Amino acid sequence: MGVIVEIPDELAGAVESKASGLNIDVAGFIAALVREKLKLPVQVGELEVFVPADVRDYELEREPGESDEDYQAASMAFDALFKAALK
Repeated sequence: MGVIVEIPDELAGAVESKASGLNIDVAGFIAALVREKLKLPVQVGELEVFVPADVRDYELEREPGESDEDYQAASMAFDALFKAALK
């Protein structure tokens, strides 16, 4: 069951632009915004993940002493997880 939502004209362009910049469709972006506002997790496989709507703008913080290789691996893992959650 879905709900049809009308976006005011003054927001439509910004919503479409942001969704495009995140490489997701408008419906996925709006769903992510609603989940974020309601603080609802997303089920990704066996994990429940809280994914902010602007997750593509997120930069993973390094752990003290973390190697470049470990940081890159963690970054790639979170990126894959967030991409899956936004679909």
